[in-house]
Amino acid sequence: MRTIVYVDGFNLYYGACRAPGRKWLDLGALCARLLPNDEIVEIAYCTANVKKSPTNPGKQDRQRIYHRALETIPQLRIYRGRFLLKQVTGSLIDPAPGERLKRAVWTFEEKATDVNLACLMLMDGVEGRYEQAALISNDGDLQMPVEIVRERLNRHVTVINPVLRRRGKRRNAVLSPQPLPSNASFLQLRAKHVEEAQFPDELISPRGTPLIKPSGW
Repeated sequence: MRTIVYVDGFNLYYGACRAPGRKWLDLGALCARLLPNDEIVEIAYCTANVKKSPTNPGKQDRQRIYHRALETIPQLRIYRGRFLLKQVTGSLIDPAPGERLKRAVWTFEEKATDVNLACLMLMDGVEGRYEQAALISNDGDLQMPVEIVRERLNRHVTVINPVLRRRGKRRNAVLSPQPLPSNASFLQLRAKHVEEAQFPDELISPRGTPLIKPSGW
């Protein structure tokens, strides 16, 4: 089937790619491995540029290098949302005797990524750009656009859960009802899928400059 793969970048990262040996992920190779019988016409990678962090110096540079590595995949497009830095006040779970019960902390909130992904999937479906939408995400907020694509646009949907589980375990927060209808499929990402689909340690960017896998990845 003619397929567009929609990737929730942070859902994939926190679900499957945080460990060393998994971060330098070649999404083209991963998609080909997961969907070997389909024609992948585009990979829509939805993410946001991370903010500077005093506790994790260099993460912006590492993400920038990785995005340039992804740009070496001909059919991949990057769609960016944004991060919002804000201060919130919360109650401590287990305060020490005499300690203040509430503290103000900085939080980073990812904005627009899931909306961008849903809009792209719906627009591409209306325009007839795919026969199958493959979604790499376990975000339950995407359940409605998935149902619209499947029920109203009559396109096949394959949901790939990136949250790694033990063998035999699976969690499906996006597809409903159970058992699955004929135009829906579910795949569970495994650690070996990610580990066997890594970029080589050094690449050449579309601009002709070398891209070297960050240390510790």
